[in-house]
Amino acid sequence: TDGAMSCRNMHSEVNTAPGAGNSWTTTLRVNAVGSALSCAISGTAVDCDDSDAVSIAAGDTLTVEYLAGGTPTGTAGQGFSMFCMPR
Repeated sequence: TDGAMSCRNMHSEVNTAPGAGNSWTTTLRVNAVGSALSCAISGTAVDCDDSDAVSIAAGDTLTVEYLAGGTPTGTAGQGFSMFCMPR
């Protein structure tokens, strides 16, 4: 990133529910390390939300990880959003 910011209110969704006993966990990673901004979509759900806030420093690298739990149905249509603003 070019400047320090705070990110919060992650929303993640999939087109197909993962199915009983399965899940997708979406996590914002900062410099390749998982952050507190994370939520899990499980069973018959197709979305999840997390209102935690994460501080981002200038120069940090952000990535988003989708981690399968079990054998979720389908992988197409994953998406996420979050709100970030300068500090």
